[in-house]
Parts: sequence; structure tokens; C-alpha cells
Amino acid sequence: MAGAIRKKEQYHHRCKCPKQFFWACDGDCENCEHHLGYGTLSLDASNTDDGNNLLDTELIETVRMEEVFADRALLELLFQRLRELDPDADRIIELWEANDKISDRSIAEELGRKQRTFADQMKRIRTELRKVCGS
Repeated sequence: MAGAIRKKEQYHHRCKCPKQFFWACDGDCENCEHHLGYGTLSLDASNTDDGNNLLDTELIETVRMEEVFADRALLELLFQRLRELDPDADRIIELWEANDKISDRSIAEELGRKQRTFADQMKRIRTELRKVCGS
């Protein structure tokens, strides 16, 4: 029973009992020197066996702003070229934004076009957009 309590407290980052003292755990967290309390933990609070805090253990992926701006510029260029190729481009973009997994068949139905004709047009448009991307 005490092991289950300790595991729950560790899961919630309230217990930092070292592994070598697990045998001594009696489940009385209120009186344990390794218990961090039930209050809100700060990201700066030491809560691991080695004294690290949550900020030290979080993986922070950084994205360079130049990449974000380049991606945004490319997206705008692709949308501009799509508008040149298809008069209903804005409606197609709206449908894509609403559901990124929408099928060409569903878009064709929304636009009132035949599915096969729309599929051929989209194939041609995607080929053109790949040229813009350089791939």
C-alpha cells in the first residue's frame, strides 16, 4: 500500500525519495523528509533525486525565427500561385484550414465540380506548386 502511495506522489512530483530509501517508505507523506508538500510546485523547485528542477528536465525545442519567416513567405507564395491557377482558391484554402485531412472528393462536392475533373485540376496545380517549392 505504501508503495502505491509513494508512486502516486512521485508521479505528481511531490515525492523525491531516493531509490535507496524506498524500503523505509511507510506511506506517511505528511511526516516524510522527502515529501515536497501538496502546494503548487514551482518549476524552479528541486524535485528529482539529483537536485534538478522541472526547468532543467524539460526538452525545449527552439525554432529560429528566420525559419518561421521563410516558411510563412513560402506559404504566402504558394497561396498566391494557387489563386492564379484556380479562381476558387480562397474557398479551397478555407476548406483546408477547416480540415487538413479533407479529401479532394469533398472539396469538389463543396465547389460543385465533378470529382474526376477536380482531381485532374488539383494534380496539375500540385505539380505547379512543387515547381514553386523547388522539389
